[in-house]
Parts: sequence; C-alpha cells; structure tokens
Amino acid sequence: MNSMRLPNRVLILLVLACVVLLSGKAASANAAAASLITITPQDGATDIAASAEITITFQKAVRLANGTALTSRNAESVIDFKKVGGGTVPATISWSPTKKKITIKPKNTLAYDTRYTVRIPEGKVKDAQGSLNKAVEAGFKTEKAEAPYQVAFTPAKGAANIATDSAIKLVLNKQVKLAGGKPITKDAVERICKLTDNQQKKVTFAGNWDESTRTITIRPDGNLQNAMTYTVTLLENKVIDKQGNKNPAISSTFTTVAFKDDIPPTVTVTPAHGAQKVALTSNVTLQFAEDVVAKDGSVLSSNTVADLVKWYDSKGNPVSCTATWNKSKRTITLRVKGKLLKNTTYFVDLPANAVKDLAGNGNNHVFVSFFTNAR
Repeated sequence: MNSMRLPNRVLILLVLACVVLLSGKAASANAAAASLITITPQDGATDIAASAEITITFQKAVRLANGTALTSRNAESVIDFKKVGGGTVPATISWSPTKKKITIKPKNTLAYDTRYTVRIPEGKVKDAQGSLNKAVEAGFKTEKAEAPYQVAFTPAKGAANIATDSAIKLVLNKQVKLAGGKPITKDAVERICKLTDNQQKKVTFAGNWDESTRTITIRPDGNLQNAMTYTVTLLENKVIDKQGNKNPAISSTFTTVAFKDDIPPTVTVTPAHGAQKVALTSNVTLQFAEDVVAKDGSVLSSNTVADLVKWYDSKGNPVSCTATWNKSKRTITLRVKGKLLKNTTYFVDLPANAVKDLAGNGNNHVFVSFFTNAR
C-alpha cells in the first residue's frame, strides 16, 4: 500500500496548533499557580492596624522549588516583606502545613501611615504537579497614629465664679476603654478620676460615662464649698485607645463663686424686749452674732460705742452709764451708774447702720423695752 503524504502546508499548521495548545496549557497552569496564593492584607488595603500580622495562604499544598519541604525555618526564603523606601522589616516567620499558611509577625509595631509590600518572587514554591508560582505582590498602608490625649473640661480650665452645685464634665478626643481592655462603666469613673479641693482633700462624687460622646460626668456629693479652688484629674494610665496608648494624667482647676453675704448682723439684747422685774442694778448688753466695725469701717472701741447706743427711761431721760466694747465676745456693755428706778420702763435703741459686718451689711434698727423691779 502506498502511504498517504500530507501537504507541507497542512503539516506546518498541525505543528503550530500543537505549539499553541501546549503553550496555552503551560500559561494556564502558571496562571492557576499564581491565583492559588492569597495575601492578607490584600493589595491596596489602607488603614491597617500597626500591630497587624500578615498572612500568605496557599490553596494547594506546596514545597520549595527544589522539592524541599516548606517549614517555619525556611519560610523566610520564600517571602520579601519591606517598608516602601525603608528596606526589609524584621519579623518572625512561621509556616502551618495544615492551614497552608505563612504568618508574618513584625518584631516591632509597624510605622504609622506607612506603605509596606509583601512579595513572593517567581519560582519560589511549587505544587504537587510541579507547577512553579508566578510572582505575587500586595501593598498596603498602615493606619494613622492616634492623636495625643486631650480633654475638654467643663468648667473650663482656670474658670472662676462657678456655681457650687455644678456638674463637672470631661470630654475625651477619642474613643477609649479601661486600661485592662474592658468598657468604661459609670462605676469605673470613680476609679479613673479624682476631685480634690485646694487642701488636697478628696471630694466624693457619682460618675457617669457616655460612650457616644466620650463624656465623663462627675456630680459631687452635695454642693461644693464657696470660694474654693478644685482640681479634677483623669488619673494616669487608667484608659487605653485602640492603638494601645495609655493616657497621661490630665488635670484642670476651677474656683467656685464666693459666698455673698447680704444678711445684716444680728444683735441679741439683754434684758430682752418685754422683760419684767429687771433688777435695778442690771447692765444692758448688746451682743453681735458676727464681727462688726463702725459704719465708716473703723475699729470699734470702748470710746466709740458709747455714742452708738441710746438708753433712756419712759420720760426720755438718758440713763447715766458707762459703755465698754469686748472685741472677742463682740459685745457692747452698758453699766448703770447707781441704780435704775423702780417700776420704770426703759428703752434701749441702736439706730440702723450704726455698725456693719465685714461684708459691709449695716445692722437693722434695734429697739428694746423692759420694766424694772418694784424692790
């Protein structure tokens, strides 16, 4: 039988078809090998935690390109982990054959707001079919650094004339938790904040925390003292932000409003108004409930108080007496010369504004009458 001969042109076409088919299979195999590798964080990711780990996961079991088993000891030879423009990043590399995963743990926290690349160069590993990997690379950017701790205080720092029943608020500039990682509770506020007066005496209070507004509210037990300077403090290392930064001690001071004394000084007169059967040798005393001075601001003395008080009988006759001033007891004493008349009504009259207290309030008019004994 004569063999059938194919035309040269047909043979050329068949050869080309085989070449294309084989090259297509090879390209497909290489593409498949490349697609079997997943890097996390993925390429283009941003705002990655500076404490993050990087993982490279293979869909199929792989070995080193030379056939050696992949281990935690040699896994470093497979990857290239760099800071863009800064060189290789020191890290601990581990391999899990069951998870088919390489884990990269940076030895130090990554730099904030910085780009990094993770790359597996071409031909580093191969699968069970002997297909070598294509180069795979992912670039990501770390998160920005948290702003330094800041607290907005109400009352504002250095504020004066604050009402004694005011609540105190601390607004933090970022979300935080307790230093141990637990959420802040209203009970915890008493442990992370302190309120003291200018004698360093602690002021007890009830606290509250509003996570949505990042606000600590302090309500003192009872009113604060007047004209007192207080210090409120967020104690050091009591809270932590999402990047693990603990707070410094942050304090603010304010001063409460001074007590406004608008009450006239009160006077107690002995004998009392309406007293009966008063002894004929009785003295008259006027005792002030607080320190007083003359209406012109001068210091009182035994020489000046005699002109302040009038003591006379029902006919308008003045009582002959001496007057003395006792500063420590805040008392004017009128001592009769001789004796008072029997069965007689006497009057003691201290005009309004004869004296004033240290706040400048003048006394009210004081008028007292009493009746003497018949013996």
